[in-house]
Amino acid sequence: MANEFGRNIQDAVFTTSKALPAASATNVSNSFDLGNVGFKPEQLEVEISVPAMALHVTANNTTITLHDSADDSSFAEVVPMTQVKVLGVVSTGSVAILCRFRLPPNTRRYIAFSQTCGATDTLTATSISYTLRF
Repeated sequence: MANEFGRNIQDAVFTTSKALPAASATNVSNSFDLGNVGFKPEQLEVEISVPAMALHVTANNTTITLHDSADDSSFAEVVPMTQVKVLGVVSTGSVAILCRFRLPPNTRRYIAFSQTCGATDTLTATSISYTLRF
């Protein structure tokens, strides 16, 4: 059955991608400006696309965490915390993941995503894509 309630309109302005950091490091994606609207109801979804990573061969997580900010400079984790974790698989690497979710209603104006890699795998050739869907 199709997802009749899914948001599928995409705008190039609301798409960004970021290469993963080196092992045991964290970096942050470019931010999205959601506009000066206080309440974020069901008007948009976030889509995170993680490609298959053949080099992700240890049982370490690659963790993506949603952050928000009122001023586009000081970001904090959104409450409730929204995370995507990708676990490495020893023999094959990790599989591709496509994750969609709606923002919590108390999300502030700007959002960005932190990307943290585990201690052993070098995944800097992999980019994660982020898209807002309306």
